[in-house]
Amino acid sequence: MSEIEKAYWNHEVSRYLDIGESTLRKWCIELEKNGYIFIKGAKDSRAFTDHDLKALNYFKQLTKVKKHTKEQAAIAVVGRYGRGGVDDRTTSNQSGNNRSFESLEKKIEELLEYQEKQTQFNEKILEKLENQEKYIKDLIEKRDRLLKEKTRDYQEEDVTSAEVPKKKKTSKQKIIKEIFET
Repeated sequence: MSEIEKAYWNHEVSRYLDIGESTLRKWCIELEKNGYIFIKGAKDSRAFTDHDLKALNYFKQLTKVKKHTKEQAAIAVVGRYGRGGVDDRTTSNQSGNNRSFESLEKKIEELLEYQEKQTQFNEKILEKLENQEKYIKDLIEKRDRLLKEKTRDYQEEDVTSAEVPKKKKTSKQKIIKEIFET
């Protein structure tokens, strides 16, 4: 794992270089015009590394001591210190980041494939559940129809069985009457 560089903010760098924050901003803008890249934080605020401090210190020497213009100093700084955030010191880290990015892309693709399979599986389960629900509903309706039919049949049998004994009694009574009358 690569070591993490300490980052400095505008007010820290301006104190270190003994310049105003507005001057620091102007120097950074000039360096950025010439291709130097600073690490950016929230709201495009710059975060400065030790490498940036060396580059800015060199910029100061060129402008203050050697009396170069800001543009000349910026060109010299970029020539000497590279492009800042994307120079040789970060190339190996970037290739590691690219590998991490590729690894993340691969994992995302795998997750998307898994999600698609899971979605298809869920659809099949829902279809089976719907079929099962329909089957159960049909069975319950069939059972209810049969129960109603059987209940009606039993009620009709009760009515007819209740009528039959009366007729039998009536015929028995007639027979008994006939026997005793004669």
